[in-house]
Amino acid sequence: MDYVCFGFMLSGRDAPIPEVNSVLGPFINLKPCMVKPSQETILSTMFQDFFNTDMKTVEQNQNCSIADIDASLGMKEPLFSTFLNMQQALDLLFESNPDDPPSQLSLL
Repeated sequence: MDYVCFGFMLSGRDAPIPEVNSVLGPFINLKPCMVKPSQETILSTMFQDFFNTDMKTVEQNQNCSIADIDASLGMKEPLFSTFLNMQQALDLLFESNPDDPPSQLSLL
């Protein structure tokens, strides 16, 4: 099976800046991730393994921009066309209100 390369976001809220959590606005940075899943790979296990092992290395380099990575690799095309934003599920329940106008967005 081939390698799969995708991007994922880091919040940047652990940046070494005093009171970074009180700053208004985004600190996000997009990072590449490359994995080589097998046919037996369970995606949730693969992502859990990544976040338990490789994430520490990625966080050490979180201030390097994707533009710098593309430039250093001499990329003529973007490194990836998809990014992944995974969050831990919350115990929330959403109920629809029939009086609300319909949304044009799809939730995945």
